[in-house]
Amino acid sequence: MNKPKTNKHQTNLFIGIVLTSSMILAAFTYSEKEEIEKELEKKAPVKIEYTLEKVKKPKEKKPITLPKKEQKQVTTPVGKQKSLKA
Repeated sequence: MNKPKTNKHQTNLFIGIVLTSSMILAAFTYSEKEEIEKELEKKAPVKIEYTLEKVKKPKEKKPITLPKKEQKQVTTPVGKQKSLKA
């Protein structure tokens, strides 16, 4: 490609490249959208049937706790200690 001789020539070349690029981009963009829309119109809608089932949650069992044995508190007077003699 030849070097642009003047600033005006360079500007015109740049505008030409931008316009050409945008037209090519627009041509590909619009054609794809139309094709996709046509393809979607051809396809028959699909009916999906489903049912919901209720699931029962298993009941949580409470942990088994053993009853606490009652502890009897034995109190002895401090002043009266008996010693066992054998």
